Amino acid sequence: MQKHFYKCEVWVKYFKNNGVRIIGADKGPGSVEYGIKRLKDYEIIIHTECIHTKNEFSLYKYKESKDGEILPVPVDKNNHIIDSIRYATEELGNKANLTPRKNKPAGY
Repeated sequence: MQKHFYKCEVWVKYFKNNGVRIIGADKGPGSVEYGIKRLKDYEIIIHTECIHTKNEFSLYKYKESKDGEILPVPVDKNNHIIDSIRYATEELGNKANLTPRKNKPAGY
């Protein structure tokens, strides 16, 4: 695969040209913090068989100052699945657009 294929815009164009409905993710200054803040508005239910997702959520953390104070900046590590969830839910907007479940399905 050629090196330029790793650029997001090229992948979006490639998938669109092959019939996939796709849009690029917003990746501007503050987009990670905004996306995390938005995800915190939801109850995220992880199926018991999704062990990598469960592990990643348990390992996710924020940077700390030299004094041990937690800073509002996420550590860019253990976040591949979380990033995918942020991108996939970008268009959902705020929490009012979703209907909460009354009962969790088996295995959750």
